[in-house]
Amino acid sequence: MKRLYSGVYLKCCCAVFSLFGAASIYAAEQEGVDWSAIIEQQKEAQSVLREKADALVGQMTQKEKINLYSMSSKEITRLDIPAHDWWNEAIHGVARNGIATQFPVSISMASTWDLELILQMADAIGREARGIHNSRENPTGRYEGLTLWSPTMNLARDPRWGRNEETYGEDPFLTSEMAVSYIRGLQGSDPKYYQAVACAKHFIANNSEEDRYTSAPMISERDLRECYMPAFRAAVVDANVQQVMTAYNGINGIPCTVNRWLLTDVLRDEWGFSGSVVTDAGAPTRLFADHHYVENNAEGMTAMLNAGVDVVADFNENYIRYSIPSVIADGRVSEKMFNRAIVQNLTTRTSGVGPNI
Repeated sequence: MKRLYSGVYLKCCCAVFSLFGAASIYAAEQEGVDWSAIIEQQKEAQSVLREKADALVGQMTQKEKINLYSMSSKEITRLDIPAHDWWNEAIHGVARNGIATQFPVSISMASTWDLELILQMADAIGREARGIHNSRENPTGRYEGLTLWSPTMNLARDPRWGRNEETYGEDPFLTSEMAVSYIRGLQGSDPKYYQAVACAKHFIANNSEEDRYTSAPMISERDLRECYMPAFRAAVVDANVQQVMTAYNGINGIPCTVNRWLLTDVLRDEWGFSGSVVTDAGAPTRLFADHHYVENNAEGMTAMLNAGVDVVADFNENYIRYSIPSVIADGRVSEKMFNRAIVQNLTTRTSGVGPNI
């Protein structure tokens, strides 16, 4: 018990000292930041990177593009594009990647109602993620990248849900405010590159654990826009979040991973999202294994690409390797649509890691 108490006490002390240290750095470097101006500068820089990504994709073979489409992207040596694993976590501190400060869980963050403190904390997390990444000789493995799958922005709708601690609570407004502060802090205020790339998850209405792989409840558009969507919209419009993760579940009978209305019509066309849409890990396989929405991999790939997915996170590499050539060859997906996804994918990576991609 003494050892446990000492360990907990030490962790708390480290978190407090780290946060105070981060706060002083933050205050010195980011006081008076005009976030609207910063976001506009970041978008301008991103448009230049997108042009470079487009030129790179134009030099790739289909096989090379396919290798970039999965969460464990392969190296393309001849174009100096390193391998990259998209999966990393940092919901209240850098996770699974060495020694890092662990801060209070999200529901505790929300209890502070202190947006500036959350901004400072997220800035500290982003700095640690960047520092750990830069200290590694070849940081291309899982949990070593700068594409962080955080924060969780789903609402706490039922106290029995086992992941309520990951949320900012039940209120759409408070969740929106907290998420914006977290994303701004994590991604940083550099006008050209992000210190880390945040991810708004899980889009949308992921509020149940037991049946999240199979459910697709009927939710009115009014309920979606008044309750479930505000935080995600704020993350895009006010914080310029650079990743959005689809939910395992569906809405109104359609799995979120293949819902074009959500991923393209609302997210990109209406809100102006400029980042990458990534599936939750294993969601593609669940389209036919659990949702029974499609009959095979090829149908699932067709639906994802046409809906606007930019990164397929699945544990079955063959899902991507064999499906894409066939659906392009038979015209179910256009080469232009596939290229759009790869250009966006590469733009997000370049925006976060730097120009050496």
